[in-house]
Amino acid sequence: MRLSRHSLRIAAVAFAAAVLVSCGGKSGDPEVPPLPTATPRGSTATAAASPTPSPSPTPDPAVERQHVIDAASAALDGALHISPLTLPACLDGNPERKPCIELKSEPDQLVRGLARFNMGDPDGGGATFLMGRMAGGDWAFWQGSQQQSYVLDALPGDLIACGTDEPATIRSSPAPEAAVIRSLDDLTELTADGFTLTRAGNYAVQGERGEGWYHVTDPVEGWIDAIFTTDAVLGDCLLHDAIEGVDRG
Repeated sequence: MRLSRHSLRIAAVAFAAAVLVSCGGKSGDPEVPPLPTATPRGSTATAAASPTPSPSPTPDPAVERQHVIDAASAALDGALHISPLTLPACLDGNPERKPCIELKSEPDQLVRGLARFNMGDPDGGGATFLMGRMAGGDWAFWQGSQQQSYVLDALPGDLIACGTDEPATIRSSPAPEAAVIRSLDDLTELTADGFTLTRAGNYAVQGERGEGWYHVTDPVEGWIDAIFTTDAVLGDCLLHDAIEGVDRG
């Protein structure tokens, strides 16, 4: 197996199936290591604090697009960016049979700090993975999978809160030690308009997902760790809980 996959959304399943057919894939998907469970995070005081502003949009989306493509290629060991992504295009000029990737996020989504890619392997298999922009402006791998996921991968968008071993919280900045602005009940609706990656993941055999935070504007402005959220289109926390091993009794 060339690469590991963690867990992403329903669109990844359809894409993976298409790539397996178009690439003349092997029978059966490559082994997919389990997604790491949430790392416990310490609680902090609930004193209010002014939230850090959302990431500023880049003045040149075309430059940002090239930056994230270059970073994604490096993260996947020199993957080739092909658009549209097809088997013939992936094999052309690719004697090492490196994986091929295609950026799917629009420029107006990239400026919000989150980018979605499709990936196809000439030897069979496909996945979707996410890149996030870090505070310094660099892009890095966040997480990816061949499987269904609860993650919101396009911004702006809607979330719902899903606690883990502690309640979901909105904080003043994207850090677990930042002041708590509000604690949230499960299924609280949230509006997200930005994303910051605070710890890069690793797309490798024994790789792991990184840590990312959504900037939210409703019900209050602040930041929420992505581990405490699910895409609102799912309507509940069931998939989130299954992946994260949460038992609500």
